[in-house]
Amino acid sequence: MSDVILFINRSDSKCGACGGDADPREKAHVQPMGYAQRPGCGAVWSHVGSQYRGAGIEETSQEMRPDLIWTDQVSIGRKP
Repeated sequence: MSDVILFINRSDSKCGACGGDADPREKAHVQPMGYAQRPGCGAVWSHVGSQYRGAGIEETSQEMRPDLIWTDQVSIGRKP
């Protein structure tokens, strides 16, 4: 899988490949997260974005994950 987005929002983070809850500190979607505690899909993130459109989200997301390329896409399952 290539060009997978890690969505960092105000109160959660989501994997762009499967839509599952994600730990934004991981390099790939591995750890079980969220209420259902489903394991991650294994996707390796290449981009960071947000479904939240508030002020400062791009800067905050990039500070949190400077290793990932920013994208303004907001839909799960779409590639940059």
